[in-house]
Amino acid sequence: MAAKNVLKFLKFCCADTSNEWDLPNNVVDYCLGSLKMISDFIYCLQEDWKVGFSGVIGYMNALSNLLDYRRSSGLCDLYMASLVATEIFIARAKKSLSKKMRKEWHELLNVDHLNKIDCWATLEDLQLVIPFHSPKFKQIITNSKKPAACIASHDLTFSTSYIVAVLFLLVKATRPMTFQFLTVQMIHSINKEGLIDLTTFKTQSRYGFDSLLFSEEVLTTINSYISFIRPRLNPSCEYLLVNRNGIQLSKFSDVFGRIVFNAIGKYIHPTRYRQIVETESSQRLSFEDQFLLSEDQKHISNVAKIHYKKLRSQDVALKGAKCMEKLRNSSKSINQLKEINKTVEQVDFITSNTESKSININASNYKRKKKTAFSDIEDEFL
Repeated sequence: MAAKNVLKFLKFCCADTSNEWDLPNNVVDYCLGSLKMISDFIYCLQEDWKVGFSGVIGYMNALSNLLDYRRSSGLCDLYMASLVATEIFIARAKKSLSKKMRKEWHELLNVDHLNKIDCWATLEDLQLVIPFHSPKFKQIITNSKKPAACIASHDLTFSTSYIVAVLFLLVKATRPMTFQFLTVQMIHSINKEGLIDLTTFKTQSRYGFDSLLFSEEVLTTINSYISFIRPRLNPSCEYLLVNRNGIQLSKFSDVFGRIVFNAIGKYIHPTRYRQIVETESSQRLSFEDQFLLSEDQKHISNVAKIHYKKLRSQDVALKGAKCMEKLRNSSKSINQLKEINKTVEQVDFITSNTESKSININASNYKRKKKTAFSDIEDEFL
């Protein structure tokens, strides 16, 4: 991939040359040492090719690798000095793009933004997915029980997608890798409580211990898939979920998102689904229950945390204002404030009724008391 990105950069810099021309090393060094060419290439990536920040960073990493390769080829001191500016420019460009990418992620993962683009569903919406697709799955299972029946490949693919949705929506909103490495043997080894000991997972060393709890209804559905759908896919592996080629299913996000969209018209991938679960748990569950749910999913959503803090802050502000009002009503300060307001109202009333009169203050009758800096005893002491 890095080599392709480098070739795209060189093709951009030498757009007027023939495709059969073999670029010499000095031309490569010239393109790599030209900050204007790199800057124009970044602009083309973002404006013309509509490449995202992470994609542009990938191109910059490829140019960094090219830079290291050319340095290792024994360049002269003049070329080496000219490439120092390129190294600094690429490093600063990657740093700037990373900041913009983090800012974009914060905006894109904001709950309000997802609501605005209609990509945020409620738990009530997601509960409609399984009932929407269940009749079709049951019909496919019924047809598959006939040995001579020919089942279309798209129906077999749909059945696999349906099981993926069942696992996410009815078993656990866990990481896709957990279901990706689920084997038929694990399903057959489920104990009476409906639990699978997943310490035998290939991802166990990286993601830690995890467990799945299957209800009787879910287990019946999965067993029907194992008995009647999976054999027709000619599986060449031990994993539960396979694609139409019989190999391990890997693109769980696409599969889950597609089947959810067909049911409710909103694209929800597994990560966003976990965000929805934790966001609504912050509103419906106690803090202890919410923590247990997050621990079970092995995922603490920053989006849910921000959303929870936002709602919590608003709730605390409203309740705090009411408590402060009660506190003020029970203190003397509020009574003093009422007396001051009453006096001000009386002065305003007198002023409004004496527009044609003048109020004269006889300053001669007012004797200002002289301030004594020290008492008599203090004066005598001094």
